[in-house]
Amino acid sequence: MHVEPRWITVVVVVCWVVGFVLSRAIMLIEAWYHEMEVQKDDTFVLTNLCKNNFIYAHMGETYSDVCSRARLALSLSPFAKALRRVVSNTYLCGDVSCMALLERGFATVGTLAMGVCAVVAVGAVALGRVLSSVYSGRARANYDIESMGYQRLTGVFTDKSKQL
Repeated sequence: MHVEPRWITVVVVVCWVVGFVLSRAIMLIEAWYHEMEVQKDDTFVLTNLCKNNFIYAHMGETYSDVCSRARLALSLSPFAKALRRVVSNTYLCGDVSCMALLERGFATVGTLAMGVCAVVAVGAVALGRVLSSVYSGRARANYDIESMGYQRLTGVFTDKSKQL
């Protein structure tokens, strides 16, 4: 069975789009339920705290705008707020902003670059030792082999054999 690369590409893209749409739908439902809970809280604040003059008088300047924020929040529908949240949290680069992904990439690239530099440094040291031992091994071979009782085929050996 022969599978063409363009069909593989189409299947991958379709799977990505379906996954993207499903994840955004789930985010919308979660945000909608959250905003409905927030709306219940704002309704409670308006009906129980802001309508009570004694509590409202003792809220102070810092908390006096709680009632105005609750009124403003109730003026928008929970679905519209949920939709705004999903749109503001939807990025082309997945579930994180493209800038955060780029920063992570640079951090990862920096870490990888340091790792590669360390591996290259260790490799250079190891290569230097190997080359040093090979070079010094050649220099020692002329003497080590003779000291072990072996004779090398050098000019000295041929000279000694002629003398015999």
